[in-house]
Amino acid sequence: ICVNISMQYLPGLGKGALAITGVAYVAAVNAASVGLFWYDKQQALRHGWRVPEATLQLSALMGGWIGGMWAMDKFRHKTKKEPFRTIYFGAVAGNVVAAGALGYYLSSSGKLNVQELMNSEAGSKAINQVKKHAKNIRF
Repeated sequence: ICVNISMQYLPGLGKGALAITGVAYVAAVNAASVGLFWYDKQQALRHGWRVPEATLQLSALMGGWIGGMWAMDKFRHKTKKEPFRTIYFGAVAGNVVAAGALGYYLSSSGKLNVQELMNSEAGSKAINQVKKHAKNIRF
């Protein structure tokens, strides 16, 4: 569905541009999720204004769960608090199931060929950019 809509309304963009957009979104939402957890931890240490738990959980639902889970472990933040964890991991599960269902639908309907996309020039560029910038992340 997403590929067809994008191709219909953005005729100059190919599947490679769509892949780059997807990778950029995932990177941005995960970086934002890490930032939210870091900020909330700092505020907890200073007894300052906190990020609402619903905001942290929403970041997982929007796809930032990888960064969020990494941040929880790295900053030792929100690792034992209930019901936050249950709701957060429910959002993670929902996100994973939805992404898997969408990927299955797109690949089985022939609208998305992951192997073809990854082997395309734009797909290779996107992967190389992520690898390049991932090396520079320091916490």
